[in-house]
Amino acid sequence: MVTRSLPTKPRSTDCTDKRETYAEYSVGEYWRFDHSGGEYHDAPLAGDRLVIGELVRYRCPGT
Repeated sequence: MVTRSLPTKPRSTDCTDKRETYAEYSVGEYWRFDHSGGEYHDAPLAGDRLVIGELVRYRCPGT
């Protein structure tokens, strides 16, 4: 499992390039925390899980 605290710049590569890299390395879960409460990224807390070689987005309650 990988957990990242996102930088406060809008739409960093954490939501794109890094997801693909983590899937290539078979990372089972990948969670991102946005300190701004979701202002800079799509959600305050977002996660993905590996399903058949592809990271699929979790939807957290309340986001």
